[in-house]
Amino acid sequence: MNKTIVYRREADNSTDSITVMAYLGADDNSKDEIRVIHASGGEVTSDSIAFCDYGGEQWLNDRDEEWLRQGFRLTTVENE
Repeated sequence: MNKTIVYRREADNSTDSITVMAYLGADDNSKDEIRVIHASGGEVTSDSIAFCDYGGEQWLNDRDEEWLRQGFRLTTVENE
């Protein structure tokens, strides 16, 4: 399953966003891979493969809680 999740946080005169693109491969017996892109004020500040193993769904749940505590709000969830 492919999943795209977007979080946003309003900051001083800008918007911070976190875009998460996840491939959760449990359905076809392959490893999960999660890419995370942080942007602030329209500029990409970080773009990385954040997780590559089994257990990606739990990794996403843990990060969701962390990002919400940091003031981000969930704005988009798309599943394919």
